[in-house]
Amino acid sequence: AGILRNPFFNIHSPMSLNFGGLGTILGHELMHAFDNDGTLYNAHGEYSPWLTTSAKASFEKLSKELINQYSHFKIPGTGLYVS
Repeated sequence: AGILRNPFFNIHSPMSLNFGGLGTILGHELMHAFDNDGTLYNAHGEYSPWLTTSAKASFEKLSKELINQYSHFKIPGTGLYVS
C-alpha cells in the first residue's frame, strides 16, 4: 500500500512517529463520513442524505463557528493564518 512508504511510514523511524502519522491520516479520512459530502451517502455508498433538517442546520452552524475559530489561528513565525 502506498501509505506504507515514505514520508508516511519509514522502517527506520520510531514506531511512535509512524503510528502517529498513520493515525492522523486515518482520522482525517474517517471524518469525511461526517463532512458536507459524506452526510449525503449511506453506509453502502448510495446517495441517501441521512441528516434531519434540524441536524443539518446545527451541523452548518457549528461548521461556520469552527471555520471562524480556526481562521484566527496564526502560524508562528510565518505571518500566515490557518485556512
